[in-house]
Amino acid sequence: MPSIINLNRNYVPQHWGFEDWIDNREQYCMKRMFLLKNKKLDWHQHPVKRETFYIWSGKVHVTFGADQDRDKAVEKIIEAGQSFHIEPGMWHEVLSFEDTWLMVASTTHVGDDVIREPEIQAVLDEPAE
Repeated sequence: MPSIINLNRNYVPQHWGFEDWIDNREQYCMKRMFLLKNKKLDWHQHPVKRETFYIWSGKVHVTFGADQDRDKAVEKIIEAGQSFHIEPGMWHEVLSFEDTWLMVASTTHVGDDVIREPEIQAVLDEPAE
């Protein structure tokens, strides 16, 4: 009988808080995320991944659009108890107004399934001091 206990959990520190990968399988991915107040998930998109974010506690400002042009993007305030969905290829960023806990259900997380603005990627690629 296979074990029902997940031993593959993964804690990932980020510049905006952290990700707690509860499970990442062939069929889906489940993460718990913590965003520090006034921090953001930078403007990016996933060519393949579909994501649904549920705000467990806190409040965020979500910007999303069909292409990289922020002037065409839509902005929404999402509060605790609400959720939002991001389709593959949709550009998006999330800014926290306060310390915020989110649950994220998505298709499988694959490391190279992200496209960021070049200047953001350059900063993320810099070696830590």
